[in-house]
Amino acid sequence: MAHDFAHLVADESWVGAVSDWVQEQAVRRSIVLTGPMQTNRVRPWSAHLTANSSEGTVWFKANCPAMAYEPSLQAELAHVAPASVQVPLGIDPERGWMLTLDHGHLLDDREPHDLNLWLDLLLELIEIQQRCMPHRERLLATGL
Repeated sequence: MAHDFAHLVADESWVGAVSDWVQEQAVRRSIVLTGPMQTNRVRPWSAHLTANSSEGTVWFKANCPAMAYEPSLQAELAHVAPASVQVPLGIDPERGWMLTLDHGHLLDDREPHDLNLWLDLLLELIEIQQRCMPHRERLLATGL
């Protein structure tokens, strides 16, 4: 199945459909795309594409069918923990697609031995988990 997903996201017609969808979502938010979609990363479980825009880089994520719930989950988490989780610019729950603004530097891009960074991250994750507890049913309804 992962092999099929990798082939799907490499197909020109799929990339065209993604570009059209991203453009529609951007227009709905008064964002102007200033460059074409570029494939950033493809994994067996997801693909990331980016484009430059009037609001900085926008990130598109497509999830494999087993992870298609993630955009709906992020939308719910954004309501539960708005200081920590960004509201998506657009989601397509049926296809497992999501568009967001740039979240900043990836953890992969940071110094791996910065223990303070990891401690801050763990503390924030604990806080998010605590905030999620009263919303269990809503979060599970996303397919989590």
